[in-house]
Amino acid sequence: MAANATREFVFQLFSAYDADRNNTINREEFSSLCYDLGHNLSAAQIAIAFTEIDRDGNNEIDFNEFFTWWRGNSKIEFFQQAKTEAYKAAIELFKKFDIDRSGSIDKKEWIVLWKELFNCEKLNRSEFEFAKQNFFEADRDNSGTIELKEYINWLTSMNVI
Repeated sequence: MAANATREFVFQLFSAYDADRNNTINREEFSSLCYDLGHNLSAAQIAIAFTEIDRDGNNEIDFNEFFTWWRGNSKIEFFQQAKTEAYKAAIELFKKFDIDRSGSIDKKEWIVLWKELFNCEKLNRSEFEFAKQNFFEADRDNSGTIELKEYINWLTSMNVI
C-alpha cells in the first residue's frame, strides 16, 4: 500500500473511533477500536498500549501518535488485513456471536451462530453434529472456545475468506 494510501486508511480508521470528534482517541475509544479489529485486550493491556502510544502523556492519543504506533507495531499486520471487506465481515459476524464480549465464542454462542445460519430455532441432529464438528475444527488450541484468530483461520481453511 502506498504511503499516502496507508496514511489515509489509518486516518479514516482513527476518525471512525473519535466518537466525540475532538481529534483524539481516549482509552474507551481505543479499547473499542482494538476489540472491533480483533484484539480483545484486557484493561491492563489497554493501559500499557495506551501509555506507549500517548507519547506526550496527556491521556489522549492524537492522530500523529496513533499513526506512528500503527506503522511501528508488528501486531498491526492483522489490523491492516482487516481493511478488506471479507475480514471486516468476518469480524462483524464474530462480534455478533461473541455475546458476552469475552473475545472468544464458546460452544453455546457457536450453536446460536449455526441456528442463524440454518435459520431455525433448534438444530436437528445432523445440523447439530455438523456445527459441533466445525467447532472442534475451528478450536485449534483445544481451549473450548474459539478466538477471533482461530475463527479467521477456520474461515480461511473453509475458503470462505
